[in-house]
Amino acid sequence: MDRIQAAETTEREIDVVVRDIVAEGFKRASDILQARRTDLEKGVELLLARETLTADDFPSIRPKVVKIDERAAVSVA
Repeated sequence: MDRIQAAETTEREIDVVVRDIVAEGFKRASDILQARRTDLEKGVELLLARETLTADDFPSIRPKVVKIDERAAVSVA
């Protein structure tokens, strides 16, 4: 991959923006996980009991899940 030539000031600005984007994504993910902690704990209990889970095993969150394909799902909450 070729390195793009940019002024040092521009490189710093890009670094700051990228760092802000990553920090914002981390905060959003953390907030979602905290808000869904009860569901996560129930999922852990089910996983420990059954070793394998599907979306059908999570009726409380199933309406909030949209299947993209057979291998992936995305939460719309």
